[in-house]
Amino acid sequence: MKRLLTLATLSLLAACGGGHSANALSIATTFSPDPMRQGTETLTVHLQDANAQAVKGAVVKVTTTMPMMSMSGPSVVAVDKGDGAYTATFVVQYATKWVFAITATQGDKTASATVNRDAK
Repeated sequence: MKRLLTLATLSLLAACGGGHSANALSIATTFSPDPMRQGTETLTVHLQDANAQAVKGAVVKVTTTMPMMSMSGPSVVAVDKGDGAYTATFVVQYATKWVFAITATQGDKTASATVNRDAK
């Protein structure tokens, strides 16, 4: 049984905004398999707007680093599943701490999040 866990939720408001800006997006993430291990790992990014509606048609980019090894990992553009979910698949080659930097943009709406995970 695959266990998915929401790890991070972050909303960023437009630079000029405050409160509930129409330009806010929120990011939530799930990983499969969880816990993360060496091999193929799928990161799913869930996007919502300020009204908690699924955001479709965004550009979601994911870059990875392994800070303990002073190395960069793969970078990908996530695939839009059409329901506010975006998937990115990575090959985790090393059992170490991984940092996933996520950016999402749709028109003038934007968000970013950083997720730390340990691969076993």
